Amino acid sequence: MILTFNNCTMAQNENFTMEKNEQKIDVFKSEKEIVINVSAEKLWGIIGTGFADYDEWATIVDHSEGKGVSKYDGAPFQERVCSFDSGQGPNEVKETLLQYSDNDMHLSYEVIQGMPETMDNATNEITVVRISKNKSKIIINMTWGVKGPLDEQMSKMMKENMSGLMNTFFNDIKVYVETGKVSDMKQKRLDELANMK
Repeated sequence: MILTFNNCTMAQNENFTMEKNEQKIDVFKSEKEIVINVSAEKLWGIIGTGFADYDEWATIVDHSEGKGVSKYDGAPFQERVCSFDSGQGPNEVKETLLQYSDNDMHLSYEVIQGMPETMDNATNEITVVRISKNKSKIIINMTWGVKGPLDEQMSKMMKENMSGLMNTFFNDIKVYVETGKVSDMKQKRLDELANMK
């Protein structure tokens, strides 16, 4: 997958692994980070406090909303419902928080509904790290369980899909938090949605 990054420099690192568990599930893990030129507090306000509002800036989310009172102090909601319209009606995904801390600027969540049949589970961990007054870092650990066994070609495709999703997410958040505007990819998606009406 080739992505265009709105002429912004993205200093990022990526680690990718695949392993098999006892249930013959192929487990894909990816860790990626990027430095963003805003304060950690501002970034966390969008990632953590704004957990239910990813549709405002994320290309892969057309609509999102929070549901339920969270069991974690400071968390805006316990669950989030996200949808993406492929032109044949919206596909909904429901997620629930597993961890949330404003002090540590860390959250994790699990997909509990709406995964493709080939997927066994999916979890994400997101951490914001303060570097300096106006510079911070976001780290994402993504884990997908896929019902295997997968051949080499399918494994490569899964890796490319995960990497592409994370690159799009990082580009979206970097552009939005640094400029206050959505990325070119998000704007293109908004235009597509407007034409569907």
